[in-house]
Amino acid sequence: MPAYDAWVLARLRSGQPADGEPDDMAERFKPIAATLAVLPVEGRGAAWSGWLAGQADRDALNRAVAEADPLGPRPDPSGPE
Repeated sequence: MPAYDAWVLARLRSGQPADGEPDDMAERFKPIAATLAVLPVEGRGAAWSGWLAGQADRDALNRAVAEADPLGPRPDPSGPE
């Protein structure tokens, strides 16, 4: 998962606003970002878990988002994975 995508998803999971960041995400992650952005904070964890359940690489994805600092600096959207 690109660092930028992990950062955006970590922000959304922690209740931060989406402020247009999902537009620069990889296509694969845009639908879950859009879903998280419209849910109340207390529903985002369940939505994330449900989405992860269908992903073959769910452990790596979950780890990437857990390790991203949602309040840290915005990574470059075109940066490395």
